[in-house]
Amino acid sequence: MKALHMITADSGRTAGIVGFGAEDHFISISPSIDPSFKDSGCNEFPSSADGVTTDQATCLSKSFIWLHGNFAPDVDNTWAALIGPGVRNKGVDSRTWADHTDLRPTLMTLTCLADNYTHEGRTLVEDLQDSALPATLGHNGLDAFIEAGQVFKQINAPVGAFGQAAISISTIAIKSNNDAMYGGLEQALTDLVSARDAVAGPLAQRLDAAATCDSTSPPHARPSDPNLTGTLRAAAAQGRVVLGRIQRESDQADSAAAGRH
Repeated sequence: MKALHMITADSGRTAGIVGFGAEDHFISISPSIDPSFKDSGCNEFPSSADGVTTDQATCLSKSFIWLHGNFAPDVDNTWAALIGPGVRNKGVDSRTWADHTDLRPTLMTLTCLADNYTHEGRTLVEDLQDSALPATLGHNGLDAFIEAGQVFKQINAPVGAFGQAAISISTIAIKSNNDAMYGGLEQALTDLVSARDAVAGPLAQRLDAAATCDSTSPPHARPSDPNLTGTLRAAAAQGRVVLGRIQRESDQADSAAAGRH
C-alpha cells in the first residue's frame, strides 16, 4: 500500500489488505442485481442500445453507477479541462500523462501563487503558453522539466508504471500460497518502494521549485538554467533505473508464478 500512497499519518485508517476487483466485476456488500428493482426502475445492462430487450437485460441497483474506487481502465482513465489566460488552445491533449495531483501546481503556476508544501504532482507545462512559464524553464530547461515530470508521474502516481507493477507483484505474492515466495516478493517490493521514494521525494521538490512563478522576464529573454537542466535530467535517469528494476522484478514474478502452475 505504501507503493500506492495508501498509508496516511493515521494508522487507524491503514487497512491490513486491499483487494481490487477484476475489470468486469463490481464488489458490493449489498445485492446489486435483483429482479424486484424493476418495480421502481433500475439501470438496465445491457441496454436496448446494445440490441437486447428489457426482458433480456440485467437490472442493476441504482445505488451505484457502474464501477468506482477500483483499479481498472474505466475508473483510472478520466479527463480534466484547462481554460483561461496562459493555457494553450490545443483541444484534446491525449498525449500528456496526468492525474488529479497535477491540477493544483498547474493552477499555482498560472496564477503566480505558491503553496507552503511540496506538491505530489507537477505543472502541466505542455498545455501552457510560453508567457505563463517561469524564467527557469527557458530553452533547454523546459525540455528537461517535461522529461523529469513524465518520469516522476510514472514512478510516483498510484496508477503509473511503478504502481501497476507493484500491484502485480503483490498479487502474485499473495496468490503464491508459498511463504518463502511471498516473503521474498514483498521484501523486494519494500526495497523498491524505498528506492522510489529516495528519487521521487527530491524530484518533486525540484519540479516544484522549477515551476515557481516568475513574471520578471519576457518570454524570449528567459535564460536557461544549466544547473537545473542537468539536475532534472539526472533525476529522470535515476527514475528510469527504478522503473527498470520494478519491471524486471514483475517479469520475474510472472515467470515464477507461471512455473508453479
